[in-house]
Amino acid sequence: MRKETALTGMITGMVFWGFANPFSDISMSYMSPPEGYFLEAVSGALAFIAIVLLVPRLRRNVGQIPWQLAIPLGLIMPGLCFYLGNIGYEYGTVTIGVILLSTEVVFTALGGAFILGEKLSTKSFLAILMGFVGVIIVGVNGQAHNPEAVGKTIDIVGHSVNAGLVGAVCFILSAFFSGLFAVYVRKNAADVEPIALTIGQLIAGAGFGIVIYFVSGLDLQSMYSRTTGFWAAIMAGLLGSAFAFLLFNMASEHVSTRQTAMTLNLIPVIAIAAGALMGRGIPTLIQVLGAGIVLASLFFLEVDETSETVEVTDAQN
Repeated sequence: MRKETALTGMITGMVFWGFANPFSDISMSYMSPPEGYFLEAVSGALAFIAIVLLVPRLRRNVGQIPWQLAIPLGLIMPGLCFYLGNIGYEYGTVTIGVILLSTEVVFTALGGAFILGEKLSTKSFLAILMGFVGVIIVGVNGQAHNPEAVGKTIDIVGHSVNAGLVGAVCFILSAFFSGLFAVYVRKNAADVEPIALTIGQLIAGAGFGIVIYFVSGLDLQSMYSRTTGFWAAIMAGLLGSAFAFLLFNMASEHVSTRQTAMTLNLIPVIAIAAGALMGRGIPTLIQVLGAGIVLASLFFLEVDETSETVEVTDAQN
C-alpha cells in the first residue's frame, strides 16, 4: 500500500469514528453503558463477518486470525475504549466527549517516542502541541456549556462525586487505552493480514460484550423497545467498529505514529459537525476556532513529514 493511499485510508477511518460519536451520544440518552456497548460491539462484529463471508477474496482470512494479538486488541478497542466512552457520554455531550477523547493524540505520540523509539522532531512536537491546544479550547468551552451534568452526583465508595467529573475521567481513560491501542497495532501488526486481525479483534470485542450482557442481566427485548437508542447504538457499532477498524489496521503499518496522532484530531472536528447536524448541539465560535487550530496542526505536520522525506532521500543520494 502506498503511503498516500494509507494516509487517505487512515483519514477515512477517522471520519467514520467521528460520525459514530454522535450516534453513541444519542444511544446513551436511552440506554445504559452496558446495553450500548453490547449493541455496538455485537452489531459491528456481525456486520463485518457477514461481509467477509460473502466475499470469497476476503473469506480466506478467516483461517489466518492471529488470536494472540487480536484478543488483547479487541479487549482494548472496542472493549475498554467503547465501554468507558459510553459512561462518559451518559454524563456529557458530543462536544465534550470527542474533545476529551482526543487526548489520545498525546498518548499515541508519546507512545511512539518512548515505546517505539520514533524520533519526534521539534516541528512535529510543536504541531502536536498546537493540535492539543485546539482540543483544550474546544473542551474547556464545551465543559462550561454542559447541561447534562449540572447538579448531578454519583456515589462512589460512599463519596458523592460530580457526574461531569466522572464522565470526564472515563473519557480520558478511554483516550489512554485508545492511544495504547494505536501504538500496539503499529508495533505488532506489520506482518499480520489486516482483514484477519480485524475479524479476530471484533470477535474479541463482541465476546466482551456478551459477557457484559449476561453479567449485567440485560434484556434484548427491552433494548429493542427503545427504538431510537437501539438503532443509534447499532449505527455507532457499524461506523465505529467494522469499517473504522479495518481502515485503521490496514493503514497503520504504512503511516507514522506522528501522522496517526494528528489524524486522530480529525475525529472531534467531524463529530462536532455531525453532532450539530443531528441536533446534538451547535458548536460555539470558540469551538469553531479550536477546530480550525486542529486542522492547521495537521497541515504543519504534513509539511514536516514531507521535508523529512526529502532530507532522507537527499542523504541517500
